Amino acid sequence: GQYYTFRGFSNPLDLLEQGGEINTVTTRIISNAKLDYDIINGLTLTGTAGINQNRIDRREERPTIFLQNGWNVDQPRIGENPNRLIETLERENYFNLSGYLTYNKAFGNHEVTFTVGASHEQRKDTRFVMEARDFPFNDREDFSVQFGNDEEDRISQPFAEGRGDPNDNFGIAWTLRSWFGRVNYQYKNKYIVEAMARYDGSSRFTPDERWGLFTGYLGAWVASEEQFIKDLNVFDLLKFRASYGETGNQNGIGHFDYISRINTREGYIFGGVDDALLDFQTPSQRYSEANAVSLDRTWETVATTNFGVDIGLFRSRLNLSFDYFKRVNKDMLVGITAPEVLGISPPALNRGELETKGFELSIGWNDNIGEDFSYYVRGALFNDNNKLVRLENSEQPRRAGVNNRLLGESTGTLLGYQFDGLLLTDQEVAAYQQAVANGVPNGALGALRTGDVRYVDIDGNGEISELGNPANGDIGDLVKLGNDRVQYSFSLDLGGRYKNFDFRALVQGVGKRDLLTDGRFRGPIVDGAWFVQGLRYYYGRTWNEENNTDAAFPRLSTQGPVNNYNYAPSTLSVLNGAYARLKNVQLGYSLPQAIISKIGIEQFRIYVAGENIAEIQSSRTRSLGFDPEKGRPSFSYPFVRTYSLGLQVTF
Repeated sequence: GQYYTFRGFSNPLDLLEQGGEINTVTTRIISNAKLDYDIINGLTLTGTAGINQNRIDRREERPTIFLQNGWNVDQPRIGENPNRLIETLERENYFNLSGYLTYNKAFGNHEVTFTVGASHEQRKDTRFVMEARDFPFNDREDFSVQFGNDEEDRISQPFAEGRGDPNDNFGIAWTLRSWFGRVNYQYKNKYIVEAMARYDGSSRFTPDERWGLFTGYLGAWVASEEQFIKDLNVFDLLKFRASYGETGNQNGIGHFDYISRINTREGYIFGGVDDALLDFQTPSQRYSEANAVSLDRTWETVATTNFGVDIGLFRSRLNLSFDYFKRVNKDMLVGITAPEVLGISPPALNRGELETKGFELSIGWNDNIGEDFSYYVRGALFNDNNKLVRLENSEQPRRAGVNNRLLGESTGTLLGYQFDGLLLTDQEVAAYQQAVANGVPNGALGALRTGDVRYVDIDGNGEISELGNPANGDIGDLVKLGNDRVQYSFSLDLGGRYKNFDFRALVQGVGKRDLLTDGRFRGPIVDGAWFVQGLRYYYGRTWNEENNTDAAFPRLSTQGPVNNYNYAPSTLSVLNGAYARLKNVQLGYSLPQAIISKIGIEQFRIYVAGENIAEIQSSRTRSLGFDPEKGRPSFSYPFVRTYSLGLQVTF
């Protein structure tokens, strides 16, 4: 028999049988050291050092393979032509060093702590690739013989029958240095104030913009230590907290973005057709500017203001903690908008400001019933909302789908069209085509038929479009569909013990999230790819004039523009992404100490456990078959339910 293939797709078994082999050996060394030295009473010098080293050796043997070409046995498709042997050496080296002095002194009702120190972090990664191609023999066992087994042969002929792409070889390095200090003062363990500062320098910025100063302040009042609170005989703990702190952010920019660089590639054409595109042996070089440079870019400052309260009641059986915070990303690093004639992506600059407000609540109860039974219940709830309050030359145009850079809106804002039902008759089709005669998305106006979607013309300009015509005062036809940011994250952790039995369960979830069907989840046929297996969810749910004229979804079509129009982001494609999942359950039994202590065992416990046991989610997200915990629908490795039986023995 022959392996089955269709429309150029290769059969995985065919690839597995003929395709070569990739061997990867990873050597990892992790080392850490710490030294504490008491200089005088109350003064301690602490030093830490850590080194992480990774070495990755990879050998790829890729022989030419001959794949089944549909049912045409006499003309197989050829893959990996020419054959190749690739050897890669990668090295990752990370180093951190810190040292700080701590002085602690208590005198009477006062206690003071000072800390001052410095730290240094650096990382350097390199990759070197050697590649040989077009071996005269296709047997992988002969690759080493032809390529050279000896180290001397491999060095003297690194590209025996071809060339490696110079961009496969690279090196990156970064360094982060910091000076820091902190002072803490407490009076009678009731009044606490603290101030701290950091001076951070990053190699990702130019020397003139490399350093940033970030400060923080904290104050707390343990009211339950006051006599008038103790007299109430209510609170075991009552503590009020307030803080303001700044941190620096350098994420989202490259290691050498402030340095102009050049990219090199092979296969550039001069004077017409160049055989270099077909013959790897004689490639020509092309060069292009790799990055646009900004010399005044510097740290993004994240400033957080927090107010909180901690409460303990009923002999500390009930504990509650609540925090309200406001976080402002000042001088936020955002991509800017530039004319397309620039020919290169502009750098991210300090042109934005993001404001976030939220809260975090945790509450727990623990108690004993008699001598044999104890239990606890702990719950947590977190939520925040953000808004872009400043974007200088960085706002993106409104578009159907996910929008992350709209001034005055939250990141993750979902925009789309207002679904207005299906076109059920030829008369409705004609009337709609006349009403939106100026056009619809994807140029599908002339191809619309009964069973297709009708959208609302919000600005009334006779066209369904994202932006409309601003010159005429049109605002476009997009409406807000929701937001795909996670809101109201919650968890519930409960457990207990009865004699030698113990139990624990963890539930976690999201209270609110809006999702859009995307990619292959968007509809039964995407981009006209009728040959790709559609999702079972859409079976029997699409319109057809014979037996399903009241369907929820539009007709099937093999035309890409029609499908893209029918399944464009709209109120029809919004999903409820809220869920609750029983994340973990565990039941255990421990043998009595009177038995195991006789044989020198401290603990002997057997348990059964399960992960991802069950979940509650909307019927549509469940029917579509994706995991709401992963967020946006996509084809990715699915979550798994795991059941296990385990044994814990401690000597």
